[in-house]
Amino acid sequence: MSVTIAETVNKVAKMMTRYRVVVCGRGIFVEAGDRGDSFSGFVVCRFVKADSEAEAVALVRRNLLVEWNSSFNQNRSAGVPRLTIELSAPVNSPFKKAESSGSYRFFTCEDEVSAHLESAILASSGWF
Repeated sequence: MSVTIAETVNKVAKMMTRYRVVVCGRGIFVEAGDRGDSFSGFVVCRFVKADSEAEAVALVRRNLLVEWNSSFNQNRSAGVPRLTIELSAPVNSPFKKAESSGSYRFFTCEDEVSAHLESAILASSGWF
């Protein structure tokens, strides 16, 4: 009996570990609408499958920059965020998911960062 490429890919994908990665992006400029000020950064949580934690971090960094440029920075006026990994950890539960794939928590000053980080970490944690 021969093994197809699809079966091999499925076996490899099942062996990969899921990781939760919380990222803080700084150094951007996005108008905050009627608030009158501008956003200078964001916090976001992503879940990815990878062979290692280092690969998960690299994948999230790449995906976020691609997403950033295609969603928020189409005219290249918002700048490229400096990404800092705030948390990366394996996820053991198959049921744990991010609240949404587009759940950016924008901040206008550094005073807001810790609250957004705490919120992102708590929202993606738990026993389930």
